[in-house]
Amino acid sequence: NEVPAGTEFVTQTMREALSRRLAMVQIHALPAIMLILAYSLLWAFFATISTGRGLHADSLEAYTWGREFDLGYYKHPPFWSWIAGIWFAIFPKTNFSFWFLSELNGAIGLAGAWALIGRFGNRRMQMLGVLLLMLTPFYQFNAQRFNANTILLSIWPWTLYFFVRSIETRLIFHALMCGILAGFALLSKYYGAILVATCFFAALTHHGRRDYFKSAAPYVSTVVAFLVFLPHLLWLVKDGFQPFFYLADRIDKAD
Repeated sequence: NEVPAGTEFVTQTMREALSRRLAMVQIHALPAIMLILAYSLLWAFFATISTGRGLHADSLEAYTWGREFDLGYYKHPPFWSWIAGIWFAIFPKTNFSFWFLSELNGAIGLAGAWALIGRFGNRRMQMLGVLLLMLTPFYQFNAQRFNANTILLSIWPWTLYFFVRSIETRLIFHALMCGILAGFALLSKYYGAILVATCFFAALTHHGRRDYFKSAAPYVSTVVAFLVFLPHLLWLVKDGFQPFFYLADRIDKAD
């Protein structure tokens, strides 16, 4: 049986596309991944050498809660503790492993900033922007305290990157990734709602807003983010909104 010419052409096209993808991964993605891992390991070793008091209480809390994989906890939404739970299901339960996770989270955030800045400027601007961020303590020293706040170092920049790409391309993939990450932001800390609101108002002022809101992209992002957050929302209702009472105690404004 002879293979039809059309089928052969499609097969050849798919092979060429796959080859191009693999080449792009080899040229761009692999060096970036190696750089992220090297950065994370460097700062994890620094934390191991310089920190005599051990892990912060927030990190120990993440480890403890992460063993349960509940839909919520009395203080915070659960995503950051889920990350700790998944991490220690794979890696050794040591201080170094936790510092590696913490610094890897910060490094992924810097990579997200690099990608986001690249949508607005050239390579020089990307380099300067990331170097300026590296001069702040958030991505190295403060990142060692893995908690519901520092997890957002990695989530927020990548959410914004896929939001910008979603406006530019209106592709379902970018909208889907934006929605998933926005949902993760809300599942980590409730003020992720500020990030969602920022994206909404940015879309309203964008010069391509008509095409964007006529496409499926914003609605895919919204529905996906809501679905990601929905199980925790149901938990909140069932458990009586415990994190809100915790917040009220912390700020002494019960109303």
